[in-house]
Amino acid sequence: MIIKDVTQLIGNTPILEIDSKIHNIENLNIYAKLELFNPFGSLKDRIAWGMIQNNLEDIKNNNKIVIESSSGNTSKALCILCSKENITFQNYTNRIKENNVREILQLLNCEIVEFPGVLECRPSNPNDRNDPKFIAMELENSNPQKYFYTKQYQNENNPNSQKKMGIEIIEDLEKVDYFFSFLGTGGSSRGVGEVLKKERSTSIIGVVSEEDEYIPGGRSLNEMWETGFFKKEFYDSINTCTINDAINGMLTLQQRCGLLVGPTGGATYQSVINFFNNKKIETPINIVFIACDRVEPYIDYIKKHRPNLFAQTSSKFSVSNLNLEEIEMYSKSQDLVKESNLIVDLRSSISFKLESIQNSINISYQQLCELVEEENIFKNFNEVLFVCTNSKSSKKISAFMNKKYNLNYSYLKGGFLEYKEKHLK
Repeated sequence: MIIKDVTQLIGNTPILEIDSKIHNIENLNIYAKLELFNPFGSLKDRIAWGMIQNNLEDIKNNNKIVIESSSGNTSKALCILCSKENITFQNYTNRIKENNVREILQLLNCEIVEFPGVLECRPSNPNDRNDPKFIAMELENSNPQKYFYTKQYQNENNPNSQKKMGIEIIEDLEKVDYFFSFLGTGGSSRGVGEVLKKERSTSIIGVVSEEDEYIPGGRSLNEMWETGFFKKEFYDSINTCTINDAINGMLTLQQRCGLLVGPTGGATYQSVINFFNNKKIETPINIVFIACDRVEPYIDYIKKHRPNLFAQTSSKFSVSNLNLEEIEMYSKSQDLVKESNLIVDLRSSISFKLESIQNSINISYQQLCELVEEENIFKNFNEVLFVCTNSKSSKKISAFMNKKYNLNYSYLKGGFLEYKEKHLK
C-alpha cells in the first residue's frame, strides 16, 4: 500500500480480540482498539490532526505559530504535523513528568516553553496568570495574527475527531455492551461514547487514577474538572486504578498479547478485569477498551515503580515505598491550622488558585515527592502542615518526612474539603 501523506495513516486502527485464556472470565469478550498503531504512536494523533487540519492554510499563509499546553502525546503529534508543513510549534507546559517524553519532544525539535514547579509554590492569587494554559490563551488573544492556540481542553474538534473511532468500532462489532476509557482531557470517552451510546446503547465506563497515584496521560477524579469535556453524569460508572494496576495490566498486554502499550492502556485493561472479576456473567458480553499509546516514552516511569523489571534493586527510600503500617506509625495529624505553620497545599495548581488556605503555598503531590526524596526542602521550618483534598496524600507525605528526616511534620486531618466546610463558607 502506497500513501502520499502520513496523515492518511491516522485512524482506521484495528481491534484485537483478547484471548479469553488470558483473563479467564467466562462469557467476557474483551476487544482492544489499537490506537498505539497511529503513526505517531497514540490516540492523540486523531485529536491533533482534528484540531489543526481545517486551519492549515490560514496558519501557513499568515506564518502563524501553533501553540498548545500538553504533557506529551498531543504536543508530539502537533509538533510532527507542524514540522512537515514548516510551521513553528511551541508547547507551553508544566506537566511533563517523564524525561523520556521531554527527550522525544526535543528530538522532534519541539520548542518547549516549560514552567518549573516553583511557579506553583506562590501564595494564592486569583489574578495569577502563570498557568501555561492561561499564558497560551493570552498570547493568542493579544496577537491572533501571530498565534494559533489549538486548545485541546476546550476545542470541540477534540471529541469530534474521536467520533470516527466510535464509527470504526461499530463497523467492526455488532454488539458493544461496555466501553472503557481512561480519562485525560475526556475528549476520547465523550467522542467515542456518544457514538456508541446512540448506535449500540453502550454503557460508558470512565477510568481515573487514585488521587495520589500518577499515571501518565490521565487524571484523578478531582482533576477532571480542569478540562471542559468532563461531565460526570455522562458515565455509567467511574472507576479508579492504581500505579500497580497500570503496570500489571500493561505487562499482561505486552507479554501475553504482544501489544507494546504504555501504562494508560494497561490501567484501562486492568480496570476491565477488576470490574468484572468475581461477577457471574450469564450471557456473553462485549467490552471495548482503548490501547492508548506505546510504552517507550515511559521507561523511566516504569523503572521508578518497578525497578525489579530491569534487574535493578532500589535502595532509595521513596514515598511510594511506604507501607500502611509505616504511614500509621509516622504520620501526625493536626485538626487546626496554626499561625506558626508553613502550610503546603498538595492539590493541583488550578484547584489551589480557586480556593486555598490563607498564606499557604502550592506544590503538587507528585512534584513534592520527587523533591523531598532527594532532600528536606523545608529544613528551615520547624512546623510544616501538609494539606490535600481529603488528607490521603498529605498523610503519606507527613509519614515519609517524619521517618526519613526524623521530623514532626503534620497533615491536616480531613483535608481541604473538611477545612472548607468549616471555615470557607
